[in-house]
Amino acid sequence: MKASLRWLMRHGRQPWAILVLAAVASVDSLLPMMPAEVLAVALFVLQPTRVRLVFVMFAVAAALSALLLALVVSGATAVASQIDSGASLMGTTAGPGWERAKALVQTWGAPVLAFSALFPDSPRTSIVVATLAGLPPLTITAWVLVGKLVLYGVLAWGVVRLPQWSRSVRWSQGSIGSRLQRMNRRLLALRRLLSRAPPSSTPTWQEKPP
Repeated sequence: MKASLRWLMRHGRQPWAILVLAAVASVDSLLPMMPAEVLAVALFVLQPTRVRLVFVMFAVAAALSALLLALVVSGATAVASQIDSGASLMGTTAGPGWERAKALVQTWGAPVLAFSALFPDSPRTSIVVATLAGLPPLTITAWVLVGKLVLYGVLAWGVVRLPQWSRSVRWSQGSIGSRLQRMNRRLLALRRLLSRAPPSSTPTWQEKPP
């Protein structure tokens, strides 16, 4: 995480940083690293003029990550069913917990994936359960995309609007507003931290002539 933050402070204002970090987020379901939402919020702060691009790119990356995991699980299940270990694999997923989760997906359908994608981090468990329940990988991908578009849209709105909104409204102590004010102070502190980038991160077209 420290290495990722140093990289953000050094290169986070570059336009290509969005593509690099979105590519990293696209394998989050297979190789868990720093939560993709943390990277997205940092980019919202560092590149406020590209907020829409950031939240769309990260939502697409989350959908691609879900597709990769669904393909891996479906492929592993198909291979396991052809060998002797297939019986033991199916036995481990036939417990009451798995059966309840599969029944939930089969009852409510793919929208369960969109709901699970509304929360931070990758909905790995929901994707695995939906794949074992028989949902096609493309259907899983589409519903995860819907949920992540909502999540990143809310995060983008909060980063952009919360500071101005919390300053324009007076809240009583001990209310929800005081919590929003604390969130605002933390966001401002994050902005100050990320603004302390070394000079080498300044794009060449912004450098002043000697």
